[in-house]
Amino acid sequence: KGGLFGFLLILAGTLFLAFNFGWIDPALRSVVFSWPVLFVVFAIIALFKREYLALFFWLALAAFFLLPRIAHLYPDALPGINEGFTATFWPVLLIVVGAGVILKILFGKKACCHRHGHIQRPLNVDKMEGTDGIYVREVVFGGIEDIFLEPVFRGGQIEVVFGGVELDLRRAS
Repeated sequence: KGGLFGFLLILAGTLFLAFNFGWIDPALRSVVFSWPVLFVVFAIIALFKREYLALFFWLALAAFFLLPRIAHLYPDALPGINEGFTATFWPVLLIVVGAGVILKILFGKKACCHRHGHIQRPLNVDKMEGTDGIYVREVVFGGIEDIFLEPVFRGGQIEVVFGGVELDLRRAS
């Protein structure tokens, strides 16, 4: 986490120097150092965390706010972006998100996929208790309270999207 913060500081300092030395067009200063660039920063953080859906979300949001600013400065560089940009952007974004949802349903998470140097258990079941002390749970748009009843807890995986899981492990060792 500290390395990412250091990387972002180096990037900001490099951009400041590039503007001060004239390596980057001074007209872009108002674009590069504006609040929509925070979405790009969030996208970089998502990339480092390997959260690709969040990466796409932050980049789409950044594009929505930054592309019209860049098109205003350089009208010939981005000819398709004009006052009607939002009328095109949102439908295309909905189509891409819909295609992503369908692809996730069709191809989903594969069993035993390698990620961060370890093997993940398959997540094709909503809840799997009683299997060698492993607890696996997926929760979307909700919250649950659960008690793990097995005597030995060997670990597991909990994935939550817009919700929460409260797991009671007092009966396990």
